[in-house]
Amino acid sequence: MTKKVVFGLVGLLWLLALMQMSGSAKNQDENKVISAFSRVDYSESRCTLEISSSAGSGYYLAGEREELLKSFAADLGITMGYELSEVRDGGRLETSLKKDGKNGSTTLRFVSVEDREGEHDVEVENYFYAKLTIYQNLDSALPYKKLMEDLLSEYRLAGRVTLELTGICDSRLDLAAKDVITDEMMKKMGAKVQEGHRTDELYTVYGYTENVKDYVLINGRRVNINIAFSYDELTDRTFIYLGCPILLNDY
Repeated sequence: MTKKVVFGLVGLLWLLALMQMSGSAKNQDENKVISAFSRVDYSESRCTLEISSSAGSGYYLAGEREELLKSFAADLGITMGYELSEVRDGGRLETSLKKDGKNGSTTLRFVSVEDREGEHDVEVENYFYAKLTIYQNLDSALPYKKLMEDLLSEYRLAGRVTLELTGICDSRLDLAAKDVITDEMMKKMGAKVQEGHRTDELYTVYGYTENVKDYVLINGRRVNINIAFSYDELTDRTFIYLGCPILLNDY
């Protein structure tokens, strides 16, 4: 097997398939996203980059699965200190590569799902997942995003890289403070608010800016910025999230 495994382009995962993906903005300056988000005084911050992609159909041998993950990890600069594991649960087989460190964490997964239509009629669909989290150093977000986008192309994966920024404030923010932070971020990014829900219980806002490369359509509107807030009563901390093009994780 060659170093770059060629995957079949089966389509995107169901979550992104629910939203029509509609290309790229013309004028891009994604540094404005990082700059706008970094204007808040956080006690902690992190960025998370994720890939969720279909990876064709058919069987992969155990050695091929591990070689793929090790190859992708090496392209991210990870060549040692990681853990490999494999778990089967019925017709689902997952091979994982994980590495945790003081500056971040990386998880790569290759998942195969069997669909049995008869005793001897078995179809296998494969999926590839990558999640890279970097602590504190938000300036590393865009260089790693570009690297992962290049790897998507090299490995012929059908998908996109999503970016999520998280900042933590050591206090509870009221609704007015959330509005100020959101509106200021949108302004600095050159973004227009498309829709949202602004209450203490649920605060999430969707926007669009020409400064971010990709966008999706939600309710017929272009969206590539998603800002949200959550509050942890036990630690009295407010979490601020910014996703490009949208937030995929719970908050």
